[in-house]
Amino acid sequence: MERTPPARRAQPRGRAGEHSGRLEFDALLTVDPDVILVAPCGFNLRHTLAELPASRLNHGTAPRPSGCAANQVRAIDWARAQVAERPGKRSRQLLQPDLKGRGVMARTALAFSVMPDSPIEKIVEWTRDAEEMGYAAVFMTEANNDSLACALALGMRTRRIGLGTAITNIYLRHPALLANEAATVHQLTGGRFILGLGTGHGEDNSRLGIDMGPPMVKMRATVATLRKMLDGGGTGPKITGKLPLYLAGVSRPMVKMAGEIADGVIFNFFPPARVREALGEIAQGARAAGRNPAEVESALFATAFISNDLEAARRPARTLLSRYGALRFYGNMMAKAGFEREIAAIAAARGEATKALAAVSDAMIDATLLVGPEERVRERLAELCAPGIGTAIVFVNPVNEPREAAVRRLLRALRP
Repeated sequence: MERTPPARRAQPRGRAGEHSGRLEFDALLTVDPDVILVAPCGFNLRHTLAELPASRLNHGTAPRPSGCAANQVRAIDWARAQVAERPGKRSRQLLQPDLKGRGVMARTALAFSVMPDSPIEKIVEWTRDAEEMGYAAVFMTEANNDSLACALALGMRTRRIGLGTAITNIYLRHPALLANEAATVHQLTGGRFILGLGTGHGEDNSRLGIDMGPPMVKMRATVATLRKMLDGGGTGPKITGKLPLYLAGVSRPMVKMAGEIADGVIFNFFPPARVREALGEIAQGARAAGRNPAEVESALFATAFISNDLEAARRPARTLLSRYGALRFYGNMMAKAGFEREIAAIAAARGEATKALAAVSDAMIDATLLVGPEERVRERLAELCAPGIGTAIVFVNPVNEPREAAVRRLLRALRP
């Protein structure tokens, strides 16, 4: 592996983190080449290089609009353009360093669910605060609520922050209705909307009397209808610009299909090793469809349990994994991600909570969730995103405190 040569530092001017003239950075291309790392000059790439195959460096400069975050975005845009100009050079992901020095970080987004202790009115308030603090986006989950209607509510009370669903259940709406709903949210929010699509939990769909059939077939057909209506001007209202479609990537075939037909993929409960594998699957799907893998963004949905008491944080985390591990889709995914023993024990518990909880190891918790003090959560998020995540979507559950306090703690802990 080649060593990183010394990089010239841009001269700081004004507020901390701002640079005069042009921002210099290194673009690190792997020999695949499937990964680009964009970093300001002088950023320590040593730990990142250890994660990547033998590499070579290319250098470039990007003009400064204003502020560190804008510098980073402009540098990324420059790197994308360089790759586009080089025939045969393909990039799958841009690994983006956190400019506050906490390691390689993706864009940070938040996720909220409508629950008794988080009504939509409260979520609007949190989203407005997140916008002022510089978070990239807020995504709405869908469980006993309409994710698109909630996203629209957030969009009508904000001006800049990105909006999305993580995820919208494709079995609950006809694709034609879904296309029109998504188009409405997109247009009324100024094109800030990402439609995240998933199949929901088989168990929940069955309780609603829904015969799922083959989920892959249903997803492919739904995306085809959405593309035809959205891109072909067949929605009311017609959309301006492009409405990105992301798929929930739980199974390996779904991840690969996302590379083929989607604009992004959302992972959940993925440890770093599984993220690396999934990025390869996205690239396979994209190349099979004649696409550039860089066109498909990888997002990670990460659930946080923040507390200075690590064991206290692990208790509700253990409960969460014992429940998701019992679900067919997620159980299969976790088993294939290296937790076959834990999932087998959860299945053997047959719904007995005490045994299911005992089956969840600390290693499983730490590999798939964000648990512990704020600094540990930040470090763990950087580790989860380091393989090539573009956007981290973080949902927080309270640990021995009201949800309002937990959300405020998260906003402070991960503030961009």
